[in-house]
Amino acid sequence: MTLKNPDASGFDTPEFLDEMLAHLRAESGMDTTAFADNPVRLLGGFDTLIFAFNLAGVTNELAGPLVIRLFSETGGAGQARKETVFQNAMADAGYPVPRVVIPGGERKIGGRPFNVMERVQGHSLMEEMMGDPEATARVIDQLAHTQSELHTAPSSGVADSLRESGIAAEEFRIVGQLRYVQRCIADPALTHLEPIVAWLIENRPDERDELSICHGDFHPGNVMVDGGRVSGVLDWPGALLADAEYDVVITLVLMT
Repeated sequence: MTLKNPDASGFDTPEFLDEMLAHLRAESGMDTTAFADNPVRLLGGFDTLIFAFNLAGVTNELAGPLVIRLFSETGGAGQARKETVFQNAMADAGYPVPRVVIPGGERKIGGRPFNVMERVQGHSLMEEMMGDPEATARVIDQLAHTQSELHTAPSSGVADSLRESGIAAEEFRIVGQLRYVQRCIADPALTHLEPIVAWLIENRPDERDELSICHGDFHPGNVMVDGGRVSGVLDWPGALLADAEYDVVITLVLMT
């Protein structure tokens, strides 16, 4: 769920555009690659900066509408790699998700790791709910159907791709989430939460042998539709392999 919009200071300068274009030219292999129009910032994202743009002088997968997602300076490279694996594995499986066409890897723009991906067309289900309260039942049905398709998709290919990318298993499993929470509550202002987290760890149920692909932030604002059909599911930083109930409960909490 979007909580804030990170400061974009320094990312609306000619220097930033030049650095970004240099990476895009290197990727396309064409010195004539240029912006068809200046990148436009898209609001949203918890700790990422997102810009929409189109290129001129390209003929490959870079020819369509694109976005660049700039991650935080700390830990962003790992997050970018994880999102690339999840999104491209799901795109290969036919699930509606923007494909990462340029994984940033260890490269940075403006000091931040990045991914360049397809820009999903349409508008969010959240916009439909806000614009027409009577559409709520239909939106929830479409949301549930799309989430169910995610949970029933085979997860073995995603797990293999994550391992092949060198991503540690705990980074895409519930145990990793709990360890992350443990680190967070080490903050003196949060130590009162230690008994709750200890209970969660002690009482964590055994996982099923076959886990589901879970989005981790599945709500109407992250599901795009175009012409009445789902055109893409966005925002995958919380993606995990877990029991499907984990994902459903998060959605219920976010929507109530």
